[in-house]
Amino acid sequence: MVKLIFETTALNDMVEEETNNERIIPNLLKMKHEYLFKTIGKDGKFSLDLKCLFLVLTLIIPCLITISLTDTLPDTLIVYFSRGWGHLVATLFIGIFVWFLIKFIGKIDEKIRHVNQIIAPPKKEKPTQKGYKKWKTWEEKIETYTKCARVRGVASPRWYYSSAILGAFCGFVLSMLQIGPEHGWVLGNFYREWYLRAWYVFLGFFVGACLHYIFGAFWIIRTYCDDVVSEEEILPLDPDRTGGLRELGRLSLDLDLIVALPSVAFPIALLLYKQHEYLGGKITNVEVSIVLSVIYALFLVFVFFVSISPAHDDMVAAKTNYLLKIHSEYKDMHEEFLGKLDTKKRIESKEYDVLSGLYKLYDRVESMAVWPLDFRTTLRFAITSGAPLISVAITISLPF
Repeated sequence: MVKLIFETTALNDMVEEETNNERIIPNLLKMKHEYLFKTIGKDGKFSLDLKCLFLVLTLIIPCLITISLTDTLPDTLIVYFSRGWGHLVATLFIGIFVWFLIKFIGKIDEKIRHVNQIIAPPKKEKPTQKGYKKWKTWEEKIETYTKCARVRGVASPRWYYSSAILGAFCGFVLSMLQIGPEHGWVLGNFYREWYLRAWYVFLGFFVGACLHYIFGAFWIIRTYCDDVVSEEEILPLDPDRTGGLRELGRLSLDLDLIVALPSVAFPIALLLYKQHEYLGGKITNVEVSIVLSVIYALFLVFVFFVSISPAHDDMVAAKTNYLLKIHSEYKDMHEEFLGKLDTKKRIESKEYDVLSGLYKLYDRVESMAVWPLDFRTTLRFAITSGAPLISVAITISLPF
């Protein structure tokens, strides 16, 4: 029985290793000594939705327990939901953000392989075959990129925990600065105060871990555009009108959406300020929130375009090169047409068809985008990058 278990385990390890070898980038949800995202993102009995719900409940239940330690439970619950709703929303947001982040991480390799299949040259396995050298160069580029992604710390637990622990320390410092006996729903209760401090520490750890994944994904996309995509691989006649790189642009947009999710903090903060003013306080940080929302929107533009910017120059070069080839072909046809017109020779209808086809070919290449973005991706990006500004504008315009 023990022997059977060991054989089964070894077989599973071999299958997993084979699967990983087929990947272009390492599985970021299977880092060694990382347990939070690995556990939530692992396929098993419970779905990702339920696991995110469990995470939220794990953070909320201790809060409810600390509230129940007081004698006036109904009153303290009313205080929590009236004055501590920001904490409740933030905890729910953690679960939502984990869901989006894990979904995004899970499809990075699939998207990269999708682009690979489109722009890769025809596979040639024999040196005698035409195009073998080009295929071999492509294979070497992919192999170099894959090795680079594995050794540069993208899936390194050392960098992961460095970022997470630094975030936890920042969360602790923030809790010491923000939380006091009269803070919000704490109201001088020792247990609530230290629960909230622990929650801040976890929030810092969580933010640091998420930043590791986000910057890792940013590096993966940018490095792929820089090291793998080149002018030779761009396909100006590809039906997606982006040279075959549409999925790369959509992957960058998905990353931008992940980065944009925390912008919900701006309307929440402004609502808290408005609530504070309604209760008799004085608002002092509205201007700061507005300025930060503008900076955040600019940061979203930076993340989106910088991640795919190396592909832009290659797309411009490929498009220009194809247009020059069409111009050269047109010159030859133009001289031939003029020669026949000068000698009053008849121009055949087939020659007119060739010229018409050349015009259509030119229009097709000219319509190719020089960024890996189609109309749908561009529209979604405009909405995503404008989300912080839109949410702040709506919140400020509220009558209360």
